[in-house]
Amino acid sequence: MPTSSPANPHICTPVTQMPHIYTPIPPDVPSDPIPKPLSQNKTLPSTLHPHVSATQHFIHWMTPFGLTKIAELNTHLPPLIITCQRVVLGKAVNAKTLSNYSAGLLQFTQFCDNMGILKELRMPAPEWLLSHFITTKGAGSVGAGAMKTLLLGLELWHVINFVPWHGAAHLKWAAQGAQTCTPSSTSHNKHPPITITHLIILKSSLNLNDTFNAAMWEIATIAFWCQCCLSEVC
Repeated sequence: MPTSSPANPHICTPVTQMPHIYTPIPPDVPSDPIPKPLSQNKTLPSTLHPHVSATQHFIHWMTPFGLTKIAELNTHLPPLIITCQRVVLGKAVNAKTLSNYSAGLLQFTQFCDNMGILKELRMPAPEWLLSHFITTKGAGSVGAGAMKTLLLGLELWHVINFVPWHGAAHLKWAAQGAQTCTPSSTSHNKHPPITITHLIILKSSLNLNDTFNAAMWEIATIAFWCQCCLSEVC
């Protein structure tokens, strides 16, 4: 009489569709082996990291701890309520900023994959892991603003998944130390200030009877006298 083959303990339970949130992964599931370095925008294939747009990473990219936390909340609240709050938290920043924040989540995931960091350690990320990540990815590579964006993205990811953020003194000093290694090529010198002389020269070269030229003159004068960024009036 044929017998059924035992279930493979190495296969993770797939992530279900929202709003039913996610199916918790057993804690004894082994992590992926240490991989080869990944390309710039790639991560190791995983049901925890579905292929979604950058702004959706914060909602759909999970960890075993995050899945367990949501399963715990499901015992107190309906899944739809939990999903709604996660979506609202993701809208705490505008779409462009959220897209920039996603770089932190992507690079952190790549760093952990390349270093063979267990998925169980990635959330909540211990301070020693965050510090090594920022000194490895930031020092000598990106500027202070970019490093801040990386960490803010990771912090938001923890908040959305109801997980404490372990960014204290050690991480602060690690980030400041990495900033001292920032190459000058990562930033540009500030442009000289715009003066009335510039406006006079601009006006002399414009034909204000032309609607396009007139619009350019209006934008320039509004930005100058109201001290606006050009992106606010263009």
